[in-house]
Amino acid sequence: MTTQRCKSSLWLYLTVAVTCVSLGIVSSLAPAHALPPRPPTPTFADVVPTRSAPDGGSIELRVRFPAALPGRESPWQELWTVVQWQDPHTGTWREVESWRGTLDGVRGEGGAVVGHKTWWVAQRDLGTGPFRWLVYRSTGGPLSVTSEPFDLPAGGGKTVVVEVTVE
Repeated sequence: MTTQRCKSSLWLYLTVAVTCVSLGIVSSLAPAHALPPRPPTPTFADVVPTRSAPDGGSIELRVRFPAALPGRESPWQELWTVVQWQDPHTGTWREVESWRGTLDGVRGEGGAVVGHKTWWVAQRDLGTGPFRWLVYRSTGGPLSVTSEPFDLPAGGGKTVVVEVTVE
């Protein structure tokens, strides 16, 4: 019975080996289907020109926090910001796809803690509006505050500052 078990095991191993070799040969003979070319991934510098670019402007959100930094339930690093524009035909607020993200950082200003987020504005968009900022507790979390509507800077090199307070 041991000899028969060894023969069965040997046949099993040979069958598996022949199958693997056959699959390897067949797959090497199959025509290769090339994927379509992909555009190069843009670098940060390609997407967001420097803030001092003379042909554009910027918008800056300043988020004022209560006297103490937010607690563990809502650290400033988790806040999610979104810029929306108002469709002039329907009045509907729509997200600006590329203007969303976490705060850039926080700093002390006059005894208060203030978070900030800055986006560059292309020259073709200067003077348009209205826009507004939304600040959420986290990505996909509850809405914390919505800013008053504002227009983008009227000229190159200018910055529109929008302030909100998170309770």
